[in-house]
Amino acid sequence: MSWDLCFDRCQRFESFVFEDSTDSNVVIWCLDNIAQRIERETVIVLDNSPIHRSEEFTEKIQEWAKLGLKIYFLPAYCPSLNKIEMLWEKIKYDWLSWEAYSSYKNLCEELDKVLSQIGSKYLITFS
Repeated sequence: MSWDLCFDRCQRFESFVFEDSTDSNVVIWCLDNIAQRIERETVIVLDNSPIHRSEEFTEKIQEWAKLGLKIYFLPAYCPSLNKIEMLWEKIKYDWLSWEAYSSYKNLCEELDKVLSQIGSKYLITFS
């Protein structure tokens, strides 16, 4: 299972949950979805994962830019700049209870609860 997460300037949190692995087509679908709903210029910050650098993905960047969705790639080998890593650490070690790890089903349910409450019940400050 994978979860792809997006933040915008207003710190609005949005997650997409999938049962399978994530590939370029899944990320493209997510960004197409976001691009159709944004109300002002939005920047998505991505790492240099191969799924973000595929030919299919690269071909979409200009189309998204025309809709106001800008893609910014982190410098290579800079995990300290990747805020999603900090968020996942917070989720794993602070917000999920030990009971969440008792089964795959329970983990999915508990993680969905946390993801749906980021920004209200669960807050994180990136410095």
